[in-house]
Amino acid sequence: MDNKIESERTQRLIQIGSIFESIGINTVEIAEKIKDHIENCPGGKSCIEKLLVNTSEESI
Repeated sequence: MDNKIESERTQRLIQIGSIFESIGINTVEIAEKIKDHIENCPGGKSCIEKLLVNTSEESI
């Protein structure tokens, strides 16, 4: 993989991790539990998708 692309990906993952840590998601286990909950909770995935759609519309 191109070094620039890998560096950008690494930087993005660091930023995402920092945001998650700031709200108390500071272990892989907790992140996995949240992911599983969102995937398996009725309405969980659609709630996240709605949030993402609303967020992307606001940035336009």
